[in-house]
Amino acid sequence: LAKLLRVLRAGRIVRRLEASMSMDYSKLALQSFLFSVISVCHLMACLWRMTANLQGEDVETWLHVMELDEAPAFDQYVVCLYWATMTLSTIGYGDVSVATTEERAVAITCMIFGTGFYTFIVGSVTGIVTSMNANRQDFYQRMDQLNHFVSEQRFPETLKMRLRDYFRFKNRYNNFCNHQGLLQYMSPMLRREVAVHTHMPWIRALEFFSDCCDDFVIEVAMSLTYLTYPANELVISFAEEAEAMYIINKGVVCTQGIILTAKMVFGTDMLWSNARRFYAARSLTFLNVFVLHRVNLMRILENEKFVSEKHKLYKVSVRAQFREEVLVGQSARLALRSTAILNLLRWIGKRASLTPLDRGCRRAWRFSLNCTATPVLTSPSTAAHSGRLPA
Repeated sequence: LAKLLRVLRAGRIVRRLEASMSMDYSKLALQSFLFSVISVCHLMACLWRMTANLQGEDVETWLHVMELDEAPAFDQYVVCLYWATMTLSTIGYGDVSVATTEERAVAITCMIFGTGFYTFIVGSVTGIVTSMNANRQDFYQRMDQLNHFVSEQRFPETLKMRLRDYFRFKNRYNNFCNHQGLLQYMSPMLRREVAVHTHMPWIRALEFFSDCCDDFVIEVAMSLTYLTYPANELVISFAEEAEAMYIINKGVVCTQGIILTAKMVFGTDMLWSNARRFYAARSLTFLNVFVLHRVNLMRILENEKFVSEKHKLYKVSVRAQFREEVLVGQSARLALRSTAILNLLRWIGKRASLTPLDRGCRRAWRFSLNCTATPVLTSPSTAAHSGRLPA
């Protein structure tokens, strides 16, 4: 009997399995409910068969009524399990009838217990199935609210379509935002480890943070925010202050004549200045970005242990600024050269479109203008200056 006490260790074993394995608790609860139903049906079937045995051989029990007293044990068990399942599920066909008072008392007890147990199982399973689709239910409720809102405000159809597409995209690809709430329940050390696993690889791939220490990268990762933009929307407006840097997680952006895709960065000018930006950035598709605000970066750099990272970041930003200025100068020279070539081609095109007769008429017209512009009477000084003799 002492060995039976080892059953008490089963809870400890289950806790170890929960920590070492990734379990879906909803599915685990459904499986446990199924096992409970099977166990209760089996116990009720055994009780129903035992009721017939305890009444004695002279009493006509339900076995004699159904002529199963000489049947094999397996057939009797199937009939008992059939009766137990009917009683537990509150169906009650009535083809397995009671014959004695004792059997009626047992049947009443089983029906009362079965009704309560069945109600508990149905309610629990309904709650579990609902919680398994919690995100989907939240999305459906949000879409219902959106549809009611756009109907009441009488938005145009194009705006309605954009709003619905935006919320569908957020529901499909914004799992990261849905999991952000878990970070609030973690300790600071666990939060740092999660940030390392989530953001460290691609932050290390960026030029600005490749040579920085792990602690600095962790602080940067924990300062990131997540935003979603619909297609054809300004992410950076012209002449706005450089207050944030954007890292593309999913989507396509066009800025300064360049197409940027996932794992690329734009808005890096906030590293060396918060002056106004004389360019814009527009999303070409639905866009998910991580945003690093300048205020958060400056707060991190104010820490004394990140002095070397501050100098490294300054050097990298100076190189990037110089490279950007060179590119801007080259772009300006190319633009001026393109404008000059375009004007020359236009002049050549106009000259080529004139016929010899048109050119002769144009020369005669210009000669007549010169003649009419010359006065008939001129002073000697004017005539001498113009190279003509007075009349």
